[in-house]
Amino acid sequence: MRRTSEERQKQIRQEALRIIHFRGYSNLSIRELAKNVGISEPAIYRHFQNKEAIIFAILDTLSDQFLNMKQELDKIARADERLYQFIIRMVQYLEKNQEMTAVLFNDEIFPPDSAAAAKLQEIILRRQNYLQGLIEAAQAEAQIRQELPAADLVLIIVGLIHKIVSEWRRLGFRFDMISRVRAIILTLKQMIK
Repeated sequence: MRRTSEERQKQIRQEALRIIHFRGYSNLSIRELAKNVGISEPAIYRHFQNKEAIIFAILDTLSDQFLNMKQELDKIARADERLYQFIIRMVQYLEKNQEMTAVLFNDEIFPPDSAAAAKLQEIILRRQNYLQGLIEAAQAEAQIRQELPAADLVLIIVGLIHKIVSEWRRLGFRFDMISRVRAIILTLKQMIK
């Protein structure tokens, strides 16, 4: 059965993620990618110009995930609950997509001043701005202490997620991140209410 272009691109992205996750970005080659996907090297180039284009497509997947999550979160009435669900859902996504952490936490893929680093920074800023908006809305509704600077809370929350995911990766994905995050959210609620 012949795959559509969209299906083939998804297959290539997933295989690239798998290779990066298990062998590292430096071991991602078009030759191996083509072999693992079961197509020729020229066929890879019909879908993606180069490795960086594949990384951009992976980052696009991450952007799509955020937009879908945001639409779901925006249905939650209480701002503070949207905030806590944002944290949980971010971690759930990464827990379900371990391979994505191999991309997001890889400095080799995102050298300073590269187009890929700029794209990743744009995604991060979009999420941080949304997170800050959630905090400010919760403060406006008197669900979070208003004297706490929202930008500082964003850094604390982003740092928390980064620390937990980094530890989870370092320990070989052997603990339940969601349980740990839920416990930390309880502490966070006590601190900021």
